[in-house]
Order: sequence, then C-alpha cells, then structure tokens
Amino acid sequence: MALKKLLSRFIAVFVCLFAATMSLTAQDKLVISQVYGGGGSTSSSAAYNQDYVELFNAGTTTVSLSGYSVQYGSSSSSSFSGITVLGSLSLQPGQYYLVSEGTPSSGGGSLPVGSNTTSGQTGDQQGAINMSATGGKVALVLGTSLLSAANSCSSTAVQDLVGYGSLTYAICAEGTAVAALDATKSAYRNDACIDTNNNSADFLTGTPTNTGNPQPHTSLSTFKLCSGSSTTKPSGSGSASPNSATSGVTSVTLLVNVNGGTNPTSTGITVTGNLSSIGGSAAQAFSAAGGSSYSFTITPTVSTSGNVSLPITIGDAQGRTGTTSIGLSVQLPAPHLAIHTVLGARPLNATAVSPYAGQNVEITGVVTGVGSAGFFIQAPDSDADSDPSTPEGVYIFTGSNKVPAAAVIGNLVTVTGTVATYPAVTDSHTPATEITSPVTVLVSQAQPLPTAITLAASMLTPSGGIYQMARYEGMRIAIPTLNAITGTDGSITEASATVSSNGQFYAALPDYPRPFREPGIDIRDAAVPNTPAHVAHFDDNPERLLMDSTFLKGSAINLETGTVISNVTGIVDMTYSSDSYYDPARILIDKSYTPSLTAPSKTYTVSAQGSSEFTVATYNVERMFNTDSSDNKYYDPVSQSVKTSSAVNLSSTAFDKRITKIAMGILQNLKTPDIVGLEEIENQSVAQNIAAKISTLAPTLNIADPGYVGYGVSAGAGTYTSDIGGISTGFLVKASKVHVTSTQQMGQNETFQSPVDNSTTTLNDRPAFVLKAGIVRGTGVKDYPVTVIVNHLRSLSGIEDASNYTRYKKELQAESLAKIIQAAQVNGEHLISVGDYNAFEFSDGYTDTLGTVTGRILPSDQVVQPGTAITNPQATDLITLRPASERWTYAEFGSAQVLDHIVATQDLVSGARVEVAHINADQPLVNYADGTTAFRASDHDPVNGYFTLPAAVVSGTITPTSVSFGSVNIGSTSAGQNLVLTNTGEATLMVTSGTVTGDFAYSTTCNTGAAINSTCGVNVAFTPTGVGTRTGTLMLKTNGGQTFTIQLSGVGTDFSSTGSSGTSVSLTVSAGDTATLPLTFTAMGGFSGSVSISCALTKPAPGVVCNTPANFTLTGTTTQNVTFTTTTRNVANGVSVGSRSGIGMALSVAFGALVMLFAGRTRRFARQAGLLLVLLGVSFAAIGCGDNKASTNPLGTPAGAYTYTVTSTSGSLSHSVVVTLNVQ
Repeated sequence: MALKKLLSRFIAVFVCLFAATMSLTAQDKLVISQVYGGGGSTSSSAAYNQDYVELFNAGTTTVSLSGYSVQYGSSSSSSFSGITVLGSLSLQPGQYYLVSEGTPSSGGGSLPVGSNTTSGQTGDQQGAINMSATGGKVALVLGTSLLSAANSCSSTAVQDLVGYGSLTYAICAEGTAVAALDATKSAYRNDACIDTNNNSADFLTGTPTNTGNPQPHTSLSTFKLCSGSSTTKPSGSGSASPNSATSGVTSVTLLVNVNGGTNPTSTGITVTGNLSSIGGSAAQAFSAAGGSSYSFTITPTVSTSGNVSLPITIGDAQGRTGTTSIGLSVQLPAPHLAIHTVLGARPLNATAVSPYAGQNVEITGVVTGVGSAGFFIQAPDSDADSDPSTPEGVYIFTGSNKVPAAAVIGNLVTVTGTVATYPAVTDSHTPATEITSPVTVLVSQAQPLPTAITLAASMLTPSGGIYQMARYEGMRIAIPTLNAITGTDGSITEASATVSSNGQFYAALPDYPRPFREPGIDIRDAAVPNTPAHVAHFDDNPERLLMDSTFLKGSAINLETGTVISNVTGIVDMTYSSDSYYDPARILIDKSYTPSLTAPSKTYTVSAQGSSEFTVATYNVERMFNTDSSDNKYYDPVSQSVKTSSAVNLSSTAFDKRITKIAMGILQNLKTPDIVGLEEIENQSVAQNIAAKISTLAPTLNIADPGYVGYGVSAGAGTYTSDIGGISTGFLVKASKVHVTSTQQMGQNETFQSPVDNSTTTLNDRPAFVLKAGIVRGTGVKDYPVTVIVNHLRSLSGIEDASNYTRYKKELQAESLAKIIQAAQVNGEHLISVGDYNAFEFSDGYTDTLGTVTGRILPSDQVVQPGTAITNPQATDLITLRPASERWTYAEFGSAQVLDHIVATQDLVSGARVEVAHINADQPLVNYADGTTAFRASDHDPVNGYFTLPAAVVSGTITPTSVSFGSVNIGSTSAGQNLVLTNTGEATLMVTSGTVTGDFAYSTTCNTGAAINSTCGVNVAFTPTGVGTRTGTLMLKTNGGQTFTIQLSGVGTDFSSTGSSGTSVSLTVSAGDTATLPLTFTAMGGFSGSVSISCALTKPAPGVVCNTPANFTLTGTTTQNVTFTTTTRNVANGVSVGSRSGIGMALSVAFGALVMLFAGRTRRFARQAGLLLVLLGVSFAAIGCGDNKASTNPLGTPAGAYTYTVTSTSGSLSHSVVVTLNVQ
C-alpha cells in the first residue's frame, strides 16, 4: 500500500513537471508580432481607430492562451499599468490572435473582426488599455495579475517584450527598443517566425494600411507556417558600457550576449559589428568574453554629438546569421563654461533660454541642494559676474534615484552634460535651464555655500511681470518674511479619506495685498483664434511664489492661509513653471530650515441670522460619495439610459469622518442656515446622512438640532445625476422654518451639438435642482414663498483650448439656467440661485457665465464666447455686495477667487448680504483627514446668504364699495345692508377703526379678525334726518394699513300738512255752525304712504265735534278737510236746563248717586235701581218742561276761543296744525 502511494505521488509530480516543461516549450514560441498605439487619435490620417497587439504562434505545437495576459506600461516606468487577460482559445502553429485595445476614436479605420462575437467589438478580443502612440512597452505575460511593481519588465513572467520609442528603462525592451511610432505607424516583426530578442532587429515600423506592410491579423487570417520551424538562427542582445561617451575621451565596452541557434545547435559563433559611425571598422570582430558573451572595447570618435545604433551580426558554422544592435550616445567634448555664461541673460519682459541649449558643456559649482532626481549647483561667490540678469545657479537632472555620491551640499563639483530647456518654451513662459545626462566629478569638499540673495519688495512686485524671478534661477535666496496665501497642498486617497502632504503652499511678500484672480484671460494662455480685440487680460499675479518644503528632502510644512513664515532660505527653481498650471517661481526650502511660523488671527464663522431674516447657503462638499456601490448610477440623456458611474465607494470609517466634518461646519461655522444647497453629493442618501449626522452631533456641541431634511436625486425615485463621475446636487432644509412644496430636476434632457465633431452631447451634467418652499413667518401667517435652485456648472478645465467646446458648453449651461430664472420671475416667484458656478463674479475673458445668468452681460467685443441677456429684470450676484478684498471661496494656484455664488432676483436684494465661512479653501490639506474639526472638509468655502423676511402682507378687499338704501322716511332706520371684507393677504385681517358720516351707522364682526382667505361682515343702516338724497362715507381702517372707503347714499322722505295760514290756523264760527279747516298735504322726497288724521282738544269745548276724514294715500299734493261742528246755545220749545235751580239739579244727582250706590252694593235691588234711574231721568226732564216759548240751551257751545291740534301721521312721521276755534 505504501509503495502504491509513493508511486502515485511520483506519477503526479512527473505529470506536473511534464506539463511545466510543455508550457515552457510553448512559451518560447508564442510571440508579439505587431503593436500599434495610435488608435486614440482623432486625426483622419490615423491608421486605425483602436490600439492593438497582435500575437503569433511561431512554434510547432498548439498553445492555449488560458493563463496569459497582454500588459502595457508607459515609456517612463519600469512597471505595467494596463492588462488584458486573454481568453481560452488554443492557438494553432502559424495562427495569429488580435487583441483590440481602448475605445474606438473618430480617427482611422476599424480593425478587422476575428473570433470576437460581441457586437460592436473588433479583433479576437477587446481590451481596455489605452496605449501611447509614440512610446511604451507591451509584454506577453504568463499570468493574469498586473505586474505593477518597479522593474517588472525583467519579471520571469514576461514571455515576450516589445518596447518602442524613447524608454526611460532599458530593461523594458528586448535589446534595443523599436523606434518611436505615431498614429500612422505600427511596429511589426520583419519575420513573424523569427525572434532574436532584440526589438530593433526583429521589428520594422511602417503604416499597416499601406500595400506591402503586414496588416493586423486575427485568428481567422491565413495561417503563416514557419518554414523549418524546428530550427532557429543564432541571436543576441547588445549593450554599451557606459552607454554615453565623450568623443575621443571615453572608453566604451560593447557587449553582445549570444543565443546560439538550435536544431542543430550553433557552433563556431562569430560576432561582428559595423563601428564605422564611431570611428571603427565596418566589420569589427568581437572577442569571446566568457560564456556566450562577446565584446569589443573602443574609444568612440564622432564629428557631431548624438545617438548611434551599431549593427551587430551573429553567425555560426551552420551558415545561419542573426542580427542585433547596440545603442550608444556619443557627445563631443564639452567646453568648460561659467554657469552664468551657460544660462545667459534673463530679461524682465521676455522668455529666455540658454544660448547653449542642446550642447554639451562643462561647468563647476558648489552643491547647494539635493533632490531625489537631481541636485543644484551654484557658482562660488568669487566666480559670479556683476550682471544681475544672469543666474549663477543651475539644476542638474540625473533621473530618479540616480543622484551621484558626489552630490553633497558643500561639495565643489564639475559637471559635464547636455544643456536642456525644461519645460519647453511651448509649455512655459519662464522655462528653466538644466543639465541632463550629467557626469559629475568631485573637486573638493566642505566649501562655503554661495551667499543667498535677500528678496526685497522691489524685486518681486505685483506690477513687475512674470519674468522677475527668472534671473535668480537656481540660486540661493533668503526671504525675511512671507505671508502664506494658500494652505499646504497634497494628495487625497478618497476611499479611506486619508491624505499625503506634498509640503507645497503659495506665499507672497507682506508688502503687498493678497493676490486675487482678476478679470480677463491669463497672459500665459496661448492665443485663442478669433479673440476680440478688447478682451481684458489678467497679469497672472506675478507676486506669487510657490514654496516647496519637501523637494530638498525636508519635512513638510503644513500651514493655513495667513500664516507668517519668517527667515526662509532656499533655492529658486523654474523647472516647475508650467503655463498650464500657471506656476510662478518655486522656492525650494532648505532641508536645514527650521520653520518659524506665526498663526493668523481670523474669523471662521458667519454671523447669526436676524429675527427678520432667512438664510440660504451653498456648500460644495467635494466628491461626497457614500459606501454603496449599487447606486453608482447616472442618466445619459443622449442614449436615454441609466449607466454605471465612476463614483468612489468610501469605507464606512471614511464616510462617517467626512459627513461629521461637514456637519460640524454647518452647525458651528455656518450657524445652521434655513436652506443649504449641496454640490458634489452622490445622491439624496448622502444629503439624508448629513442631516442625520447634524441631528446627532448638535446636542454634543450645545447647539439646538436644526432638524434638517435631505433632498436630492434618488434612484429609488427614478432620478439621477447626468455626471459620469457620479456627483450631483441637493438640499438640506430646516423643516421647522421651511415648508417644502416641491423639488424638481430641470434641464436634464437638454443636449447640444459639440463644436468639435458635431456629436450630440449632454449639456447639463448636473441638472439644476429646484426647490419650491415657504419660509415660516408665524402662526396664522402665510409662509413667504421662495424658489431656490442649486447648480453645479461645468468646470473651467479646457476653457483656454483652441477648441470652443468648454466655452460653448458653459455658455449654453448659463443660458439654460437663466431661462429657469426668467420663467420664475415672470411667474412672480422670489428666486435664489446658489451653487458652484465654476466661474468668477466677472468674466474670465473666455466666457461670461455670471453675466448670462444675471443678465448683466459684457459687450461682445470683450469676451471670446459672449453672454446672452435673458434675465430681465437683472438678477444680482450677492458676492459683489462685499468689498473686493473679501471675495473668495476658493484658492487656485495661489490666487484667491470666487467660484461659489448666491444669485437673487431684484425683489430679494434689498437688505440682502452674504458671508463666507473660510473653513476650507485656506486650510492645509492634512486637515481633510482630521475628523475632529470642520476644517478642510472640502476645497470650497461655504457661503451663507441673508435675506430680509418681509412682514406678512395684511390686505383684503371689500364688496360692495358703494351702498344705496333707497327711500326711507325721516326718523326711520332702514334695514341693514351687509358689506363683505375678504382677506386676500398673508395674515389675519381685522378692522381696527371706522368712521361714518351722514345719516348712517355701522356695526361689524371684522374687529375680531378674518383668517387668510376667509371673510367677515360689516352691516350699515340708514336713518335719514332730512328730506331728499342723503350721502355719507364709511371709512374702515385695517391692521394692514389699508383704508376702505365705502360711499353711502339714501333718500329721506316726508310730507307736510298746512292750513291756509300754515301750521297755525284761526277759525271763527257761530255756535251751532260748522267750521271747515282745509289742510293741504304735500309729499316730499318722493314720499308715498297712507296718512291718518286725528284731532285733539287742548281746552274743553262743550258741544264741539272735530270731524276728520278717513285715511288716505298721499303721493303728491292733496287737500283734506277737517270740520268742527259746534252746538247752538238757543233751544226753541225744547228743554231748558238753564232755568232750573242748581240746587235742584244737585239734589237730583245726589239722589241718583245714592240709588246707584245702593244698587251696586245690593245685587238684589239692581233691577229696581235701574228702574229708579229711569224715573229719575224722566223726572229731571220734566223739571225743564215748559211752554213752547224759546229758551237758552244749557248744553250749547259757549262763546270763546278753543284750541285744537290736528295731527297727520304716516308711520313714524307726524305733522300737526294748531287750530284756534273762535265760537261766537
């Protein structure tokens, strides 16, 4: 059993070893046969629209591609940065395999399609590598992991390697690299079946689409079977040591490492080289140097400096030959020159380069500073000239980690090398001169350093231009005092929210104010075609200095803007002066410098809002992503589809740290604005997380929880950003102060035609996010309606390009926003637009973004891409209300500037202001990683806008505004008429006072108030005091200051009754006759009514009867008679009362009274009493009976004057006539 186990293990090991051996055999035969990196070109002359790598099986057996990868790296590195893992196709002998790389561009033709069945893809397999068109390296690797470590080119996993162009590392090519390519050329094997391991020997370059040149082959192409594939030619690789020589001076050993041919094995190897280009033989035989190496030593001589390629031929006794080459740089002997002679004069008004650029020179100087890729030398004080315009120092560029041992501060050295200009004059107005390919020789040690130049205020002024520091290039400098104008910079690892400081910050002399970005095009920008003549230009703020505390291997100095740095010493460096970054002179701070820093005294918080204010802020929180990869989405309006964004997924620790910093800033420094517009959040969930963190953090800071609610785009709601990078906008809203009515994205589906290629392109990467809400003004008071837009417009990147793409897009975005603002204005909305506009408060000369948004555009001859006036009335950018020296929310290349704006329509500007919390832009980047402070949570400062909260408008309407009561009798009160007071305002409406004139009175319930949109009543009545039309006015005053005036009218009615002499009439009548009183009745004021007449006696008048007519209707004028009938005093043959004794009459009456009394008390005698009274009456009458002789009537009307009042009445009206009746 043990034997079986042992045997099994042996067999297993053998199988593995056999498989490995077969794999190695296959590796020797699988090669890279063609390389092309120009597919990213948009030029129509490009060969193809994609990069590609062509593989070929030059062996005699099938090779599986499984486990292999194609890897690519740049020409400047010794590792690889891109990988395409190959498929599992088994490649037959003589069969090709085409790997298409990168995204198709608009230039060149399409590659052929092989076995790749994916629609829209070419070749046999599609990769994502973007290769350089001119220089790089491609490796065929046995393995599927990226070889990203340094010196990976020499990894044993590399099975074939092709380097092309100028390579920094020789190990990244087999032998000598292929010459540089371009978009029209590929590198292809001279013979796909031959691999001598020398790229320059094995590969040719040419246009693959030209007749006769090999075009890219796929697995479907015709096989190329290698004839005699069982035999190989001798091959080799060559090198020179050293690879750079001085003509006639340097001895160089040329070495060739030979690989003998196989089947049969080479014998009788010979190596010869054509050395005629360096003064040697055209067929120089090399000698055996041990093992398989052959060498020859020569002192090259040339007539001109340059690089040469020495052809090498390898032969064997079997008649086979192979070739390789050896590259060598040979320079003519350098003249010994003073440093100031090599650098030449540096004028104050123009770009200057060394008069020896491109030539070899020899210079001597003292080492003053050492970096990782070079060192500085400066002429000793005794060798300096008296010309202030010629620098005395220079940078010696050695390449990374190649600084010679002699480069020690204080050593006097002689350096021989090539004078170079860096950056190129096409890339910099103030390029540096440096010595490249140096040979350094130590002369002496411990020499005194050259005296540092003290930088005075007159040497670097704001008006002195950008060339002021060039004359001090490479020289030591001392600066007594500097003010930091930015915080220290560095780099961020977003996923972990960690930072590495680079020790760089900008500074300026304290003699001058902090430099700010100014209007116009930077003078360092290349001219843009068709720039109008009157465009302003910005002077680049030449007073800036870039301070670098780590270049010379010192410790990073981390500080904030405003810090005072004292007694700085260092070296003036111009190698960093790229125009594209607007870099000024760089001061490389000495490694030995001990920082002397004085921290600034400044305010980091804004003021609290007033009781009659509301606040709206903007805060760009800088790429605030969450931890969730599932919502990395964006909407592409061109394809109208949702795609995956490149959002970074933060660790939970990093996410919590970042939102904590943001929350602290909003609570402590922004003082919890009512509304906060957020830019660069990933989506609504981030806004909500910030809101929750604020609520959690507030109590720990002894701050009341503002109770924010977060708003933004949400995949769950079907809303997305249109930014491929995954950033969007949103809001934090204080729910107790702001009632949200709606949120909406606007402009997401807008596209435009690119001016570059006329393609349809997304316009609004981060569409305007619109919030409509009401600001709470109190109980029973209507909210103050506002519309707030949060924006994040396109960056300034590319705005200076000759292409008009960025400028055109920024203008169209501004117009899109202006249209939203204008529509809101027309609709009567109170609008505020906040956000990162990526534009200054003035024109940068290229665009007029804020001009278009506010309607305050520049004339078209003052800007490359003119603005368009849409907003009318014009809006106001509130940052312009602050002094110019207080306007900054961002710092770029040392210039303070405003990118974050709050724009308001004119109805909101009165009393408005903005304040900036400078907690980010001025801070060192290291604070980004500090979760205990709000500082440097972003690179933008938040801005808070303060707006006057108008008092609620108290207003209403009243109906009707005039009332007519018609006809009403004088003294009567009409039925009341109701007025309706309607509250059309924003708070409770009440009548505070009222006055009424004329014959009118009112009452109201409006003194207790009418709620918003409700009504109350006013009741008015008419009581005329006169006849005819009566008018009056009711004036009601409200708590809103309104006065309502209601016109009142009515007609007073009456009638008159008069006798012949008015209202006092005298009538004379003889007793027994009738007197007639004619009364004239007249209706007044349109009177119409029933009149009754009554008569009343003021003084007793015996025997007089007043007869009044029946009631009658009076409408005009009429006469009614009242009669007075009197009684005669004489009676003929009648009763004579007057002749009887009064005593008798009295007795009779007395008797009658007794009888009546008795009858009343004794019911039984009632009837008898009645009879008795009858008898009494008869007897009384009998007393007066006499003869027929006339006698006096005692009941007749006595003579005299009697007064009657005749009263005419109609309703409440009453008129009297006094009648004196004279009876005769």
